Amino acid sequence: MCDERMVFRKDGVEIHMNLFVVLAKEPTMRKRAQLLTVTAVFTFLASVLFASPLLAQNHKIDFEEFAGPSRFDAVQVPVRALSATISGGEILRNSSFAPVGKATVYGTSSECSGCSPEISIQFNQKVSDVEVSYQSQQALEVTYATEDEQGTLHEVMLPESLGVGTGTLSLPYQGIRQVKVASHSTDFQFVINSITFAATATPVLIDPVVANLLNGSAVTTTVNTIAAATTGLVSGSAADGTTQTVLRIPATSVGQTFTVAVINDQGAQSSSVPNDGGLMALGGSTSSLASTLNVTAVTTSAGAEAFAIYRGPVNFSRGTADNSLTTRSVTLRATPASGTATNTSVTVARPPVILVHGLWGNASSFNNFTPLITDTNFNVSRAVYANTITGVTSTTPSFSSSVDSSIEANSLGFAYNAPSVLAQVNNFIAAYRTSANVAAVKADIVAHSMGGDISRTAFLLSTFLSNTTFGAGPINKLITVATPHLGTPVAADLLLSTNTCARNVLASDGDIALQSITFSGTTTDGAVYDLEGNGYGSSLSAALTNLKQTQPFPTAYIAGLATSTNLNGLSCIFCDAEALRLLCSSNPLAKDLTAKNWPTIYGQGNDTIVPLDSALNNLTGLQYSGVIHTAALETLDFDGPSVLDPASNISSEVINLLNEAPTGTDFH
Repeated sequence: MCDERMVFRKDGVEIHMNLFVVLAKEPTMRKRAQLLTVTAVFTFLASVLFASPLLAQNHKIDFEEFAGPSRFDAVQVPVRALSATISGGEILRNSSFAPVGKATVYGTSSECSGCSPEISIQFNQKVSDVEVSYQSQQALEVTYATEDEQGTLHEVMLPESLGVGTGTLSLPYQGIRQVKVASHSTDFQFVINSITFAATATPVLIDPVVANLLNGSAVTTTVNTIAAATTGLVSGSAADGTTQTVLRIPATSVGQTFTVAVINDQGAQSSSVPNDGGLMALGGSTSSLASTLNVTAVTTSAGAEAFAIYRGPVNFSRGTADNSLTTRSVTLRATPASGTATNTSVTVARPPVILVHGLWGNASSFNNFTPLITDTNFNVSRAVYANTITGVTSTTPSFSSSVDSSIEANSLGFAYNAPSVLAQVNNFIAAYRTSANVAAVKADIVAHSMGGDISRTAFLLSTFLSNTTFGAGPINKLITVATPHLGTPVAADLLLSTNTCARNVLASDGDIALQSITFSGTTTDGAVYDLEGNGYGSSLSAALTNLKQTQPFPTAYIAGLATSTNLNGLSCIFCDAEALRLLCSSNPLAKDLTAKNWPTIYGQGNDTIVPLDSALNNLTGLQYSGVIHTAALETLDFDGPSVLDPASNISSEVINLLNEAPTGTDFH
């Protein structure tokens, strides 16, 4: 049955539009209208007299806890407050748009870069009696969507637009999941002052990390704390085999029992915890995860409630059919011993993907890493450690003052850069939780060159196995591309005094080979020093020796192999390679910069920088022939493509590995 009533307020005046007004215009219809009215009143009274004690709680979002500019600037990531996610615009603080007594509003404008003419309010659960206080310079169109018992959404557009000025939109309906307020003007501008709604008595999914429901690395067993949670309500979970969410189930009485079951996307009860996720009790162990769980309602500060923990699937893709998906879904069905079951839809999302560049690189290192960076199925970010180092007092080897002033973090060692990269990984995961509205504690890392060593070094940090990752750390899978896990002999060569000329030429172009550096009173190892090793597993630097061959996250190895075609360009005369050979004629590295001599530095297959065994960490992995280590080598007349160029097809292989289960044959 469709409720055609709409209520909105304009300048303090409440306006009712009701189907009964239309019906009452015809005498023959007046009695029917009266009958419908009586029926509605009786239904209302019956709901009051015989309703369960699960009363909806009223909530208000006023945006006061959020920060933002005073004028329209640029679109922000979606704002999450209580069980709502608001998107399309940005927070304005201390703005002229804020009404008297308020400091903050949420708005959108054609003057805001990237802002939409539509503000969307998405609820993570069914809510009722939504009211939106607004100010607008144009008439606004309103649509809202309700969810039925089968989980189907029904969208309704209000027949009348909201007028110009200040007003309050009222939607006195139940089961609301989304409200959209939009302007059709090219010069749009409107703000929302506040949102109020009643949370319906249905199960909700809570991210215990965001809601501060952790006791150590586990979800708290203090039910009053969980019952009182008003933040962290989410629509799903990342498929990383670690992320946990809490299902909070309202009950009619203490002692009421429920059977909670995971229903797969085929509508059947799941038979696979790895594929669909699993359930366990508060205080339970992940070893007890199952597709069904019996829970009993207990006394809480919010009334009788039951609780279950849902841990997400081990991997997003269950097979080829999932490889083209961004998300999939499961349902948590709570069936009471007597009564009607409730279904909570859970979005199963891919973990975010974070790219980590290598020695002397930066975010642009991955600019051509297609198709991954353009694949909308993946949420891709880039960790960067390329900030300029200030306060340099000395380096080994020494360089000119102009070189010292240009040293970037990408020339420093693993220990210096690992904390920064780890912090960025955690921040990207937190941002992903907000933008995707899912619980997530891990990311898939794709690392090039030294970025793989830095990612592995992060595991050695005391902050890696944090409580907010349930003690597992934030790396789900690590995929390394041309990483010198066992070092490279060219690193030691670069630091030899006999190669000073070649080293200075590289430094003048920003590629600075350091053994150590002292700045701001701190001395730390250089990146090239940390990369020393013969490529077979011997003569390793202390930094590489500290790394373990296996770590708590599954790792896949991709190696490049240069061929004679990649080296032919070195046999040139009027070129940069020849210029370096002539300028630094006494330097062994310069002498070896020929198609014949360069491979002899390594004594095994290599990508012109990293030996094969080193890239594979003396294990098995994927090998790609006809590629060089980095496109930067093309300035020295090596011929590409590089391992990060689309022509190498390595980016497509990385997508395959992101889809592959962490227990797959390509992971160690």
